[in-house]
Amino acid sequence: MHNDHNPEPVYAVARIFGECLDFDAVTRAAGRPPSEVRRAGDIRPTGRPVQQDVWMLEAPLPKSEALDSHLRWLRAALMPAYEFLRAWMHKGEVSIYCGISIDGDSRRFVLSSEALKLFVELDLTLDLSLVFTGYSDFDLEHRESGVAGGQTPEAAQTSDRAYSEASLRFDLDAELGPAGAATRLEAAAVQVGSGGWEPAGEKRGAKSLVINAPVDSTQGLDAHFRWIDSFISQHSDTIRELKATATCRPIVSCSFTTQRDQDTSTITSRALRLLTEMDIPVEFTVKLMGEKGTDAILGSAGVVRK
Repeated sequence: MHNDHNPEPVYAVARIFGECLDFDAVTRAAGRPPSEVRRAGDIRPTGRPVQQDVWMLEAPLPKSEALDSHLRWLRAALMPAYEFLRAWMHKGEVSIYCGISIDGDSRRFVLSSEALKLFVELDLTLDLSLVFTGYSDFDLEHRESGVAGGQTPEAAQTSDRAYSEASLRFDLDAELGPAGAATRLEAAAVQVGSGGWEPAGEKRGAKSLVINAPVDSTQGLDAHFRWIDSFISQHSDTIRELKATATCRPIVSCSFTTQRDQDTSTITSRALRLLTEMDIPVEFTVKLMGEKGTDAILGSAGVVRK
């Protein structure tokens, strides 16, 4: 599912920032040349100066490839440099720019646990930079700014977002697999408001258990994911027992809206840790909202900045 091609472009760029950054040392550690480097004071295409030295490595995949593919490529490329990057974080900054272009008012995409490991292994915040291209467009400045340019994860989460929600879903293709584990997980889910196992689809015996994170919808995504991480931690043995069967497929589904044509949603590495350990993917759905409704916004879209 996460290998789907999409005509809307995505960007994944590893960025190493710092003062007097030794570009050659970064290149040796990574074992490959950068996609681009800039020195502090260099002028961007926008006319603004670069604030810090920056070494960038962009996944050389078609922009139509899924973001998941770009992140998995970056993880494999950066793994030889992990020791160097962890040491550099004590005096500089390392971040992964994830840019998603959305030609319309909504987008759905999936990130595998393998892609999420990049953020967990380097203890980096997952920053999803969303640009609705009916109203604005990407430029290099976006790829060089973000958290390293002064925006904190906390500030990014205060966007004028209508709501955020997330749920942990378990799908079983057959009868409830290990009956004891299924019953224990259902009991735990019911305690937090779930309706329990319910029939799913047309396949005989297929069932689903949906556990909605009981977090205020005005909270950022990270609060929802931290609750899910806590639930998984408390019931990890039961979940592992269920996952040991070929019929059980867990996934985290999250959806959120924004009223801005450029927005950033953040999830800390701590909230992603158990998802990567248990090989649980995440499905994201984002929608642009407006005070007068999406149709009104689309009818009055501004000029795309080039």
